[in-house]
Amino acid sequence: MSPALPLSSCSWAAMPPSLSNCALSQPHHNGLFIEERHSGKHHCSVPASPQHSLVLVLESDGGMVSQKRDGLSFEGVRYASDISIIPAGSSGHCHCEAHSRAIQIMLPPSLLNDVAATAVQSDDWNLSVRFNARDDKLRQLILLLHQEAKESQNATDARGDELMFDSLTTALAVQLLRHHSYVHATTEEPACELCGGLSLRAQRQIVEYVQDNLTGEVRLDDMASVVGLSRYHFLRAFKASMGLTPHQYVIQQRVELAKKMMAQNRFSLREIAYSCGFGDQSHLTRHFRRLTGATPKAFGARLAD
Repeated sequence: MSPALPLSSCSWAAMPPSLSNCALSQPHHNGLFIEERHSGKHHCSVPASPQHSLVLVLESDGGMVSQKRDGLSFEGVRYASDISIIPAGSSGHCHCEAHSRAIQIMLPPSLLNDVAATAVQSDDWNLSVRFNARDDKLRQLILLLHQEAKESQNATDARGDELMFDSLTTALAVQLLRHHSYVHATTEEPACELCGGLSLRAQRQIVEYVQDNLTGEVRLDDMASVVGLSRYHFLRAFKASMGLTPHQYVIQQRVELAKKMMAQNRFSLREIAYSCGFGDQSHLTRHFRRLTGATPKAFGARLAD
């Protein structure tokens, strides 16, 4: 089980601390840092970082922003939903007249490298610089990751939604590679595109693996390795076969296990939550109510009648 990680100090684009306030800084054990920032007017040099950076503007007063990076420049109004993409190793300057609130995600290049071979069939690509771009799918993925980070930060136990994080970060990597990268060369298409999904044998292997690991962490890479696939191909094949994402399936199975434990009338909800792999009782309640329409307490009361 991965321990809950502590909050860290923030450094958003080398902005002086007096100009930026960090509302959330949540490091995740797969290498992502997710920060919510409030910034005022500022002018600063932005040194190169070893990580890729995405910045989604949540709120802005409509002030002007001027940016230069890797020989490219942008000058215009900063609006809500604008997205900036800063590749690792990229340096530049920023002059901002806007007061804004934004989410920044720092992700290691290794994450995109791992997905590139299967998502774009290439190991020769470059992430592009983007200034105040619009991409609704990328925006939704950033918002979902931010929400998961907040819920994970508030949970008593760090377990529960690791699989959701894995799936979202994979989808984020695919979106960046396909729509915000320059691919220099592609390899041949894989012999099997897995459009037909998992074989019956592979489905049985996954079902057994999930049942054996419901009480602990279930990670996307581990599930994929059970059937010998990359995480990207596994996500596609699993959804085609099961009609659910891996995360949805695992949560469904955990809720079913919780129902069985409630029927025994021997365990507290806290014990059930922990035994079923949920981070805490509130985590169990949230998913249980979403899938059954009732809280665990109400469900247990009906069983007792």
